[in-house]
Amino acid sequence: MRIRWSGPALDDFTRICDYSTLNFGPARGRRTALQIYEAVDSLADFPNIGRVGRRPGTFELVISSLPFLVVYRLKDATVEIIRILHGAQKWP
Repeated sequence: MRIRWSGPALDDFTRICDYSTLNFGPARGRRTALQIYEAVDSLADFPNIGRVGRRPGTFELVISSLPFLVVYRLKDATVEIIRILHGAQKWP
């Protein structure tokens, strides 16, 4: 399957990486970015690994090594990344 990032998901990803880099250093920022990217990339081969989402038609992939979850939906042959949220954020 193909991965498609929404604008808000890209904004979330950028904000998370910037925060991690600013507060924990460049090496940690790169590690955080890579862990999120690899988790999202795994959805191309295993789109059903996430749990059923809190919004209808969505799934949530918990990134076990980080306090984030990836909210996504499946459309045709595409995994659409909707948001990347901190586990403590109120959603929806």
